[in-house]
Amino acid sequence: MASMYLSQVDFHILEEHELDELSSNQNKQIAKSWFKRLLIIAFLIGIFVVFQVMARKSVPHMFGESTPVQRLYRISGLVFLVANILSYLELYFRFKVTFEKDRDKAAKLKVVKKMVVVKNAFIPYRQRFLVCEQDGNFLLDYVYVNSPITFSNIKKGKEIYVKQLKDDGHHKYQVIS
Repeated sequence: MASMYLSQVDFHILEEHELDELSSNQNKQIAKSWFKRLLIIAFLIGIFVVFQVMARKSVPHMFGESTPVQRLYRISGLVFLVANILSYLELYFRFKVTFEKDRDKAAKLKVVKKMVVVKNAFIPYRQRFLVCEQDGNFLLDYVYVNSPITFSNIKKGKEIYVKQLKDDGHHKYQVIS
């Protein structure tokens, strides 16, 4: 197995069948990420509502007659709906809108390994990246993934599309499906 850098990979404007596959992969990625976010939002709002209802039952004089539980349910449902719509729009924008089919260069890579590195700083943070290969050539560079939910959706052995970002001389790449 030969080794090469990401800068040596043939990034090209995708053909029609590749665009169809990319669109299908993006739709799956959006659906998986949105469903996970939906569950997280539902869990957080559920905890909030449960504690609010418990507080209203145990200490009713603090809330008075102007804030009934039904109003809490309506507002919580509205917040849930708006948060999920905004979540979907963010995912759609990140995966679909930012990729220009006619201009952006992309390549199809196969994920060999997923890695998480914890950087110890004043506030520790995690960097998630993928080790990939293309056409049997091991890539020495890593592909960074910013979103933890997107990172969890990518499985070892899966083929992903990576976009080469436009920049001034440095090589930066972004996972687009």
